[in-house]
Formats: sequence, C-alpha cells, structure tokens
Amino acid sequence: MFASRIAEAEPKSAATTNPPTLERHLGDDAVFLMHFLQGTIGNQATLRLLRRKRQDRVIEPAQCPPHPFNMRGRIPHKLLHRLRLSSGLPQSNVLGRQPANQPDEPLDVALARQDLLDRIAEDNRKLREQLDAAQVGIAERDVQVAPFFVQEDPEIQRTQRQIASGRAQVPARLAKLQQSLTLAASAALRESDNLDQLRAKIALVQWLNSFTPALLRDTAEYEALLKQQKAGERDYADAVAFFEGVRRQIEITKAFLPERAAHLAERSRFLQDQATSAARRAGIGPDTQASADQLALLRTVIEASPTLRPYLTQQRAEGRQPTDLRNAGRFIIHSRESDLQDEAQKRGIEPPEPGKKIGGFYDRRTDTIHLPPNAQFGTALHESIHKYSQIFLRGACNQFLNEGLTQYFADIVLTDQGLPKFMGHEYGRQLACATRFINTYHLDEVAPAYFLGFAGLGAGRLHQFLLTRQCHAFCAPEQGAAAGH
Repeated sequence: MFASRIAEAEPKSAATTNPPTLERHLGDDAVFLMHFLQGTIGNQATLRLLRRKRQDRVIEPAQCPPHPFNMRGRIPHKLLHRLRLSSGLPQSNVLGRQPANQPDEPLDVALARQDLLDRIAEDNRKLREQLDAAQVGIAERDVQVAPFFVQEDPEIQRTQRQIASGRAQVPARLAKLQQSLTLAASAALRESDNLDQLRAKIALVQWLNSFTPALLRDTAEYEALLKQQKAGERDYADAVAFFEGVRRQIEITKAFLPERAAHLAERSRFLQDQATSAARRAGIGPDTQASADQLALLRTVIEASPTLRPYLTQQRAEGRQPTDLRNAGRFIIHSRESDLQDEAQKRGIEPPEPGKKIGGFYDRRTDTIHLPPNAQFGTALHESIHKYSQIFLRGACNQFLNEGLTQYFADIVLTDQGLPKFMGHEYGRQLACATRFINTYHLDEVAPAYFLGFAGLGAGRLHQFLLTRQCHAFCAPEQGAAAGH
C-alpha cells in the first residue's frame, strides 16, 4: 500500500541532481506551504519571501536509514527518518547543503551511496539470521549425541519441546506481526501527513498575521489550530509507539529459537561439567565396595570423561553405543568366588596370567558383567569400559594388550573425576604394555580404534603398524616378564 507513494517520490528525486529552489531552501516539510503560497500570492511574491531568508540556513531533506525489517520498500523515507530521530540513534549525513564555496554533491550519488549501505545492512541481517538458524540446528544435534544424563535432563527435554513448538509457530506469528507492522506504519504515515498539513496551516496563519495589525488578527482560528496540533502530535506519538511495539515483538519472536538453542547448549555444558565430579560428590572412590546401586554413576563417569568424550560422542553418533549400563539384570555380583570362577570357565574366559584368579569379566555374548563378592568400584569400572569397547584391536593384537588398554582408559576416567588410579587390579604388566603402545601411536589414534573399531582407524602410524600384522608381538617384553615371573 506504500508502493504508490514511493513510486511517486523516488524517481523524481533520483532524476534531479539539483533540487528545486523551494526544496533546497526550505526542505521537505515546508514544500506544501510554499506551493500554497505560490497559488495564492503568486510566484514573484513567493520568491521575494524566499530571498528574505537567511543565506547561511541549511535544511536537510528527509533521510532513509537502513531498517532492520526491510520495510524500506513499504514505508516512505519520511516515516523512517522520523522513527530514527525518535529512537535517539545517530544520524548519517546522507543529503545536505555544502558550504557556499563547495559544490553540492549530486543527489543521485548520495542516494546510490545510501542504497549501497542499505543493501549491506540487509545482507548482514540475513547472514545473522542464517547463523542463528544454524546454531539452533547445531545445538539440537549436539544434544542428540550428548551423554544420557544430558538427554534425560528435564530442563533439556523441556527446551527441546519449546524449540520444536517454536519451529511450527514462529513463521506464522512473524507473518501476522509483519502484517500488523505494515498497518501500524500506514497509520503512522496518515498521522504524520495530517500533522504536516496542520503545521503548514499554522505557518500560513502566522505568516499572514505578520502582515496584519495585532488588533485585527484572527486569534481564535490560530488557537484552534494549535489545539489540533497538540492532539495530532499525541496521535502521531501513539502511532509511532505502537509501530515500535510491534517491531520489538518481531525482534523477540525472531530471537526465540536462537535464545532457546543457546540455553540448550549452555545447559548441556553445565551438566557435562557437573558430571566430572559426580563420583566425588557421591563419596565414591576406586576402592569403594561395588554394588548395583552404582550403575547410573558408572555410566555417568564414563560418558562424562572429557578425555574420552570425543570418541564416545562419535560412538553415539554412529549408533555404536552399547546397551544401557544401568540394566541391573546384566550386572551380576556373585555371592561366592567359586561361582565367578566356574562362570568364567564356562564362558571360556582366560585369567590375566597363569595361576591367577579372574577378578571379574564382561561376557560380550550375553552383554553381562560378572564380578566377585568383594568387587570394588575400580573393578566394576574396568569391566564397564569393556562394554564400551569394540573387538577390533583385540582381534588385531591380542587379549593381553586389550586388557591393558581397558585399564588405561579406566584410569583416565578416574583421573578426569579427580580420583586416584585404581591399584587393586592384576593388570600391571598389561597396563605397562598399553602405556607404551599409546606413547608410541598416540591416544588420538588408539582410542578411536578401541571405541569405534575399524571405522575409527585412521591412516596414521597405527594403521601402518597394524598392516604389518605384528601387533600380537608388541607386548612380548611384558608377556615374557610375566612368564618368567
């Protein structure tokens, strides 16, 4: 509905490099008065009046600042200019008179420059909106592959529902608000035009009164016009306030999804940081007696480990995460030591070294952890790490190295929790070999192969070593020492 006004105003301005005399001297707001004077007192009298004005007066036409909602194509420049003035923002000198000794800048050059600035501002706004939308998607995807204690957090789930609801409702709400903004702008323009016409009438009466003796002046009409002006200014202020209110609602609506996404990411980081002290806050250490009540804690400390987080996150993203460790039916603490040893023998589980008893084991076929009656938290953690592992390295190397790597990663989890390493295990030589193995091929190559299997094996030194098929002999020094012992 504003296109017709712009179509009438802009082509004329763009095509005129030197504005007409009236507009140059008096500016946009006084043109109506001068046109009226030309039709009443004549051109010559109007020109004489203009020549009586001060020569150093500078009046700038209405400017067209960039608008955050791309309303430039619908709202005339005058309203934008007045709204910007009412906001208290600094004004750019788009159009203006130069000093007397300098030529005026051509109008088309000034308008072209401002149009370029408007396009840059619009591109920046679109880029910000695209980045905000991308951040929403990133936050949602991060939660989908986050540890279980993040995904199951009530506040996280509530925020996810808000984002899902917002995706469906925000576009429709924005469309309604944009329609309201257009109507509000139209109302503000009408009030502005009415106020301009009223001011022109007041100026005319003032000018005519300047030629009339004081006793003969029509003060009643003048006072009535002043009252109308005050009422018009209130109406215009109300219309502008409503326009600004709708615009703020648009900003709030547009910011809803990015703000919810930021809260989602912040809450996820908070939960993961908090989980790095879960064992200490629960009063659990590596030597604490193991129990089925610790299953949620075991899963928490493993998935909260900052060191192992990249590999476990990728494991979840690829759908390789093991079954829920909190299932008490697959966590058995045997009441007698002999029951554990019999179960291990039945499952074909070999002891860590000849002549030693099995301190616990994870049966991959039944997805069950078996522990002795006096099992400690450190032992339960070791077997739980087995549950998160893949069989690739065990097959490419041997069980000796695999046990050492499992204890190495269990110690990492304890260290990330601020707890001492577990010393009550029988994997000293295996751990020594695993430490040497990781020092040789680096954690960033060994850990992905351990937790992700062949899919996590890169093209680095570890890959080249495994191609030699000599990994089974890597722990020969430690295995020889064990045999000699």
